[in-house]
Amino acid sequence: MASVSAVTRRQDRLQRITLSHVQRHSTSAEFLVALGMLGVSFDDDGEVLLALPRSIDDYLDGGATGMPLLHPYANRLGHREFDAYGARFDVRDAKRDRNGLPIHGAMHGRPFELDEVQSHPERAVAATSFRFDDPKLLRGFPFPHELRIIVALGERRISVQTQVHNTGDRPMPVSFGWHPFFTLPARPRADWTLRIPPCRRHVLDDHMLPTGETEEQPEDRSPIGTHTYDDHFDLGDDRVFEIASPERTLRIEFDEHYPHAQIYLPAPDWPLAGDFVCIEPMVARTNALVAQTAPTVAPDATFSATFTVRVT
Repeated sequence: MASVSAVTRRQDRLQRITLSHVQRHSTSAEFLVALGMLGVSFDDDGEVLLALPRSIDDYLDGGATGMPLLHPYANRLGHREFDAYGARFDVRDAKRDRNGLPIHGAMHGRPFELDEVQSHPERAVAATSFRFDDPKLLRGFPFPHELRIIVALGERRISVQTQVHNTGDRPMPVSFGWHPFFTLPARPRADWTLRIPPCRRHVLDDHMLPTGETEEQPEDRSPIGTHTYDDHFDLGDDRVFEIASPERTLRIEFDEHYPHAQIYLPAPDWPLAGDFVCIEPMVARTNALVAQTAPTVAPDATFSATFTVRVT
């Protein structure tokens, strides 16, 4: 019999949600509702599969760790003030990268509301929401909307669905993503195998922004060894990535609403390093709000995208 539980600890100032599934294997995950729905654990049979290379304080200062939501834009923007989609964007107060560009959106530490927690025979589900209507937030992204995150955990798998409901009166661009730090226990990263599906790799400029040129990226399934990445991809029909060791494989699947990806796999001498690989689902390309290439959602309509991680 399956044993499924979904536990919340409201007395915890971070308001943790713990989801677990116990049958042939034990699977669990934890998210911090009061800190931007930050994912802080994903375990399989007691083995840690989500790395935390930065502290919570570092995350609140703008750094990525665990599994953070990047919204209203993933990756970076090319300007701190710009006009697009019939609106004025002012992100001068946003977190910045080493080149001074806005990066990783505005959800660091934003408190979500816990809407419901459910236990089903084969999965545990938690749903949270956030109203994006604060005047300070609207200066950086002038489109009121409601976010809803639905996490479903079953045996050796987790899926994260992100919904954006446009509560304004004009079409709204969507450009969110997630930044999960995946890891595999027992072996160093050099011994892992990384699978990249056939796709197109963006040529980036000195500020890590797409130049408009792309190159063919054939399917690649090879040991990581000393390889490094901080690369941006346009995906085709195959949207499955894998990280594998002899003991287990993480299969990361994007749905049709995540046509873009970033892979971050730093060298040991980079500022942030460790035994992890970031495979980041993205709704739009890097800098899409400035370039006006993001998809849009009509007033009173909802845009939804899901990624799933399976352990085999």
